[in-house]
Amino acid sequence: MAADLDRHLPPELAARLAEADDPAADSEPADRHGPGEDAGFRVWAEGWPVLQLFLGLSTQWRRAGLTAAATGLDYPAIAPTAALLGIEVDAERFGDLQAMEGAALRAWAEKRSN
Repeated sequence: MAADLDRHLPPELAARLAEADDPAADSEPADRHGPGEDAGFRVWAEGWPVLQLFLGLSTQWRRAGLTAAATGLDYPAIAPTAALLGIEVDAERFGDLQAMEGAALRAWAEKRSN
């Protein structure tokens, strides 16, 4: 992770990314939470880089319409964000990012419809 991360990200996001910066060496999913906190979910070590990238792009959603509903990530922001975080983006990782983007869009759409 870039040393100057704190200058570019909100402190709470920088802290979450810093915790995720050292994935487990084995292939078991790792709990990444503090004592007394609910884990919420587990992430496989090989999934940490794309999760870090997804979280790093949290302010880079394109929005449209009167409701300003998210329509997708701002793709031109992916490369500089990945570079800042020290994450290499290949075709597989980009596909993983798109899968996360699609899941988020579907979850928001479902929430709006309820």
